[in-house]
Amino acid sequence: MKKLNMIRNMKTVMFAATMCLFSTMLNAQATIADIREQIAKGECEIAQSLYNVYKAQEKKTDYELERQINDCLAYKGTEGKSNWREEEVSSEIEIKTMSKKYYLSKQGEPSEKEWYNKIVSDVKRDYPNKMIGIKKGNGSICYVGRWAQYEDDYKEYIFDYEIKILEPNIRYYLNEAIRNAKDGSKIALNQVIAFGTSDENLENQVMDILMDEGFRVVSSISDADYFINLKKDDNSLQIRMGNAVTGEYEGVSSVKYDGFIDEIKIGKGGERMIHKKCTVVITYSK
Repeated sequence: MKKLNMIRNMKTVMFAATMCLFSTMLNAQATIADIREQIAKGECEIAQSLYNVYKAQEKKTDYELERQINDCLAYKGTEGKSNWREEEVSSEIEIKTMSKKYYLSKQGEPSEKEWYNKIVSDVKRDYPNKMIGIKKGNGSICYVGRWAQYEDDYKEYIFDYEIKILEPNIRYYLNEAIRNAKDGSKIALNQVIAFGTSDENLENQVMDILMDEGFRVVSSISDADYFINLKKDDNSLQIRMGNAVTGEYEGVSSVKYDGFIDEIKIGKGGERMIHKKCTVVITYSK
């Protein structure tokens, strides 16, 4: 009987302590920052409890945050595994495919760079402040005819290719930069800078990818195993991973859109994308 009473008393104390903690959490103001911090620490259950408080006080659901908590719970205890490295990802994401004719008049044959500059400047009017790449599909460059102006002969050409409008897949290039990081290690976002791009949530995107792939995101380099420096502008992306102890860079990934993209890579954990020089093929019309 004494033993039974003791067990009952212990259960009562534990229940009271739990209710006290829950009451404290209810009275506190749970924020998204608090929840993200617990996710970054790997404290998935605490993050879930805080999120429950957040939903009650804000009276709304954050589906993205729910996904992160679920991923946290799913990945908990998977340190040392490398499942994310087996996931195939493409180096570029297609935004749109379009067909449009472009004209150039000049004395000699237009170069690949001239065509690219003309097309990308036109496309960027629809996608301002965004990192855009162009890939050619089927088509041809045709010579139309010639005309004279001020004693100079000008030739007119038509660029009649199907084109794909692309943007870099941050997950691919991030995977490429961190491929030497140990699974489950702690990574700090030291610099995430977007010059003139529309990626206002780039830091959150990088954080989500790292947590999706089993890493822990911390707020200070002093608490981290590695740190990330990311810079992005309208035509280039560079990601560097450094060792938080030595300060040495252990992984670098970059891409620059300064010509037609010839190939889109599909990699496991990131393979370097290759840009090849394209040869302009001129089809002369009679």
